[in-house]
Amino acid sequence: MNEETTEPQTEAQTKIKPSTVADATFSVTDPLLFKSLCEAINGLLSEVTFQFEDYKLIIRGMDPSRVAMLDYNIDMNRFETWEVTMAGYATFDMTEVLKIVFSMVKKDTNVKVTVDPNTEKIVFTLTDSRTRIREFPLLQTRETPELIPTPKLMYKTYFKVRSKAWQEDLKDLAKSSDHVKIHVESGFVKVTAPGDCKAENKYEVHSFLKNGLDVVTEIEAQEPSHATYSLSYLATGFSFFNPELCDVATIEMSTDMPLRATLHTKFGDLYNYLAPRIEIE
Repeated sequence: MNEETTEPQTEAQTKIKPSTVADATFSVTDPLLFKSLCEAINGLLSEVTFQFEDYKLIIRGMDPSRVAMLDYNIDMNRFETWEVTMAGYATFDMTEVLKIVFSMVKKDTNVKVTVDPNTEKIVFTLTDSRTRIREFPLLQTRETPELIPTPKLMYKTYFKVRSKAWQEDLKDLAKSSDHVKIHVESGFVKVTAPGDCKAENKYEVHSFLKNGLDVVTEIEAQEPSHATYSLSYLATGFSFFNPELCDVATIEMSTDMPLRATLHTKFGDLYNYLAPRIEIE
């Protein structure tokens, strides 16, 4: 990632020592949406660190290749209940949590998450027709979220997409190539998948499709911009545009610079970054 300066630490962050395990608990109103959030995180990070502050949850991390990054700041008001007795961290295996906790979660299941610094465990309590408790040992926190700087970029273009249709189109393009070149101008977005069978999609905003059929719903470009990105992140592996998590996403980019996808969700705006693929001529 093209990284510049980090954001100043908040007062809450400066109180946290790297080894501090949080003493915190929260519950969610929509367990299936929370499951989708966890799946989105797990697409990039199998080992994830939750940073608990007094008024928000921070989830920030990069994949092992340092190509993709997520930056999620979720305000306490997005949860049904929220209590932080001691700010700190909880690092755990998200893959195991998804497999063991969420396999039988339904829309009427109450999900409560507790981090206990005394036992050094994260506990998921699921309540519906019965109460199920699932405990996981916390892992060592190797890299805290505030030590991972977010890219500071000036984007020259942006466009908005309907997540489900955009994701389906990217998966279709992945049949032709493992990467795509995105080209944006004021009137259109063009996505090209090179290969033996070249595939190309061109999107324009049509006033007669305002009934919801548009894939790209808005385009703004200060100047033409283009860059090439891996489809293993955009479409087939880490899903930037999970339609179970958001209906609409905003994509910002500049020529040969990291892309930022903003997912507009019920948890607030969540940011995904992806470094461009360097083309060698």
